[in-house]
Amino acid sequence: RLLPGLYGGLGVDVAGGLSLPGKWQVALIRGGREVARQEGSGRRLRAAFAGKAVPPGDYTVQLSATDDALGETIQRRERVRLRRTDSGSYAAWVESAMVRVMPRALPAALPPRRPQAQIRLAKGEAESFQVVLLPAPERPLRNVRVRLSDLVRRDGKARIAARHLEWQQVGYVWIEKTWRFRHPFVRDLDPGWWPDPLLPVEQFDVQPGFAQPVWVTLTAPRDAAAGDYTGRLQILADGEPPTTVTVNAHIYDF
Repeated sequence: RLLPGLYGGLGVDVAGGLSLPGKWQVALIRGGREVARQEGSGRRLRAAFAGKAVPPGDYTVQLSATDDALGETIQRRERVRLRRTDSGSYAAWVESAMVRVMPRALPAALPPRRPQAQIRLAKGEAESFQVVLLPAPERPLRNVRVRLSDLVRRDGKARIAARHLEWQQVGYVWIEKTWRFRHPFVRDLDPGWWPDPLLPVEQFDVQPGFAQPVWVTLTAPRDAAAGDYTGRLQILADGEPPTTVTVNAHIYDF
């Protein structure tokens, strides 16, 4: 997966998976000359290029991978054009509560500037979604907080107070042995940091390149009026403009 301009400025992020464990390299090439390179090993690859090393222009992203078992090498090239735009310090996108967000995750596509969350639930029911924060290279997020608003029905005649919404930081635990029987094509079974606990914090920091989800839950009051509601969630961090996520909730009439 190739995502140029993920943070709103110059840069490109690369993510992918290998069917077998191996060593990989990702090179950024301009005018036939390699200007930057990152490398690693394992089944998952993740590289990010940003800063002075990537001025505007046309580039080729070259991926090379050599499997550990047979020593065979594969190579892939993709062209990308980087344009100068307003630079941001982090990306934010919405994920379903059913998705395991791994620490080196990327969004499926470039997220909109104002992400939207969609949930549906009955009266007295609780439903969740995730907002994922990914800081740009060398730009950590400090003192991240979340502000939640009331949800207002579209006709303005009903409201769900913000106290029925809550947020928690998703924590990670190290899993060394994921399954008794290993399968080379099931990459999700790799050892590593896996999302699991929900941490009731007031603020947190996020390191560059680490995809940090925020778990948001709406519990609909039993006497809530049915209909479509809209509110907002704001991500606040020291020295950063707020990021607003629109929260859309449909309350069923039962």
